[in-house]
Amino acid sequence: MRRGSLTLSGKVMVMARNRNSGLGITMLGSVVLLAIAGACDSGGTTTAPTGTGTGTGTGTGQGGGGGVSTGTGGAIITTGTGGAHVNTGTGGTPPTGVGGGGNTTSTCGTATVPTGTGTLSVTGGYVTTGTLKGYGFTWAGTKNNSTTCITPTCNTTGCTPAFGSTALCAAGTVTADTAYNTVVGIGFNLNQDSAGATNGTVSAPANIVVTTSLSGSGTGNAAARVQITDAGSVTSWCVDAGKWTSGTAIPITSFNTACWDNSGTYLAAGAAIQAVHITIPSSGADDRPFAICLAGVSFQ
Repeated sequence: MRRGSLTLSGKVMVMARNRNSGLGITMLGSVVLLAIAGACDSGGTTTAPTGTGTGTGTGTGQGGGGGVSTGTGGAIITTGTGGAHVNTGTGGTPPTGVGGGGNTTSTCGTATVPTGTGTLSVTGGYVTTGTLKGYGFTWAGTKNNSTTCITPTCNTTGCTPAFGSTALCAAGTVTADTAYNTVVGIGFNLNQDSAGATNGTVSAPANIVVTTSLSGSGTGNAAARVQITDAGSVTSWCVDAGKWTSGTAIPITSFNTACWDNSGTYLAAGAAIQAVHITIPSSGADDRPFAICLAGVSFQ
């Protein structure tokens, strides 16, 4: 299957999906991100991302995050890939503001956020690691089915429960979605001041190392992808599950706007980027419970 991705700006940023098409974002953190054209998380006063993609064809597959892919019978431009879809999410305008990381609304019931130990320094939701700095967040697609959830949840005052001191951890379930509109994510901004007023960009390195820790055997853990977004989350690039390894350098040129089949545009070293995410997209047939921590990010 293919997977889509989101882009966000402000305090929070991008989202991604399995074979998902439409995404909105809800985020976490003490400060909000900028607006996202892809499907990202922001913060502060938020309004759900909006945007549409249209396409024709009868192709099948999965995607999102503003991907542009081709289905048998025509070119599809949508938050999802395959068939003729008209979706809202990736490519839309995410929440904007300063204060929170968005508004993740589902509470996730009995999901238990794992305890992770990493190399990030997290204070009040604000992440620093090397020269990278910005608020952490979680988000959920605005077109998610009602049974999908992610915790922590965030609003303009922060996240509940609060992030740990060395890693950004989240848990929940991405339930099956035959329309592939459902997706959740966790991440942080790369050049944001602690007041949240300024959320800038950094130059994409030659390689990025993303370290995660997984709890349990939830199928969502194995479906995780890495996603990067540019300023305002206008564009997002991702590396699909199975094509990256925790703690191992990922060439920046491996990130593609349509990572489910790499039919999109590749990211180039030196390009301006704003946030990094771990996203869990939906399956069309099976639920994907997950418990995952973003434990480290470094540039090479």
